[in-house]
Amino acid sequence: MATKHLDGKPAKEAGQPDFKITMESLLGLIKASPLGITAIDLDGNIRLWNKAAERNSGWKENEVIGQSIKIFTADNWEAYEELRQRTLQKEVFTSLPMNVTRKDSSKSTISYSTAPILDAEDQVVGTMAVLYDITEKLKMEAALQDNLEKMNRVLNETVEALASAVETRDMYTASHQRRVAQLACAIAERIGTLNVEQLQGVRTAAILHDIGKLYVPYELL
Repeated sequence: MATKHLDGKPAKEAGQPDFKITMESLLGLIKASPLGITAIDLDGNIRLWNKAAERNSGWKENEVIGQSIKIFTADNWEAYEELRQRTLQKEVFTSLPMNVTRKDSSKSTISYSTAPILDAEDQVVGTMAVLYDITEKLKMEAALQDNLEKMNRVLNETVEALASAVETRDMYTASHQRRVAQLACAIAERIGTLNVEQLQGVRTAAILHDIGKLYVPYELL
């Protein structure tokens, strides 16, 4: 049987290579995609499962075709089923972090995007999902956030130590730096155009504004 073109146009134009957009070529692209792609029918059973989905889940295509998507989402089934039902109502979701259970029972987190599959009459005949593993990405982000928090704690401790050193150096103006910092932050907040990091910068600058006193001879102070 002759292959039908999806766009109904001739496959080749003058000076152009003979590239045919066919159902077979699209299916080939889906199967070769680096992103996990699966198609699910109205009953929630898997009808398409590409190589990337195999890598993300540990389940081979021949093990899941015809099986319920629950095989991949057993521990988080309610959330997936709610998404599937809403997708059947023509809602589209993109890049949702979802927990999944791999074939070896290990846990991972995927980015999950899903949309309805429509027939020629614009009726929903199933859903299609794109997924990829973001477990390591989330671990890296958590580690970076932890390091940032540690750096902020070290910075704050250093600022407090320097402020205390200045107060010890010049007892006549003890607590002056902290009052200046409170006033500067109050003004900055009232202005209302600074973000949290900028407000922290104002506080740090204010609390250290007399740092030069550490080098002024005590007799002059």
